Amino acid sequence: MKFKKIKSTSCLYIKRNDHGRFVMIALYVDDISLAGHSEMIEATKAKLKLRFQMKDLGPITQVVGIEVHHNPKQGDMFLCQKKYIESMLRMNGMENCSTEPTPLPFGSKLTTTPPGQKDRIQSDYRKAVGQLLHLLSTRPDIAYAVGEVSRFVDNPSHLHELAVKRIFRYLKGTMNYGIRFTRRSDNKVRPN
Repeated sequence: MKFKKIKSTSCLYIKRNDHGRFVMIALYVDDISLAGHSEMIEATKAKLKLRFQMKDLGPITQVVGIEVHHNPKQGDMFLCQKKYIESMLRMNGMENCSTEPTPLPFGSKLTTTPPGQKDRIQSDYRKAVGQLLHLLSTRPDIAYAVGEVSRFVDNPSHLHELAVKRIFRYLKGTMNYGIRFTRRSDNKVRPN
């Protein structure tokens, strides 16, 4: 269908017409998301339906655990992971925890654990850090703290576990945070 693969990612394809309009296809296993000019989206869906058995689920509401909230009147889109955070807190027994105002205390510095002082099962710590890493696409506010705790997955201590729990408590109080994308008046995609 003459789509071109985006070099920086293996799952994104784009097609442009002579008028500067475009349509993008994002693939994830057997899910397809389309974005771009509405006429080009409809034409792409029609061509895909000729080759594949497909269901059109309408405007996207969730993708890879990210909730997508559209506001057509204001022309913006809000991405968050509230349901994922709720599930993560439940899985880690912290659904009723108190909240914290920051992911880590100001000026805190985590250090390595001296050899032989492991007091935590590594797989549990790794699982918790992995869950936190999945949040970074919509929660850049926890990036530094998650980067800090991820440095110690090979030899975590009780202090590292407390740091992870502190991040969970911060997330408990900020579950509604996310990223908002707003439409520009000229509707052009721009690089950073």
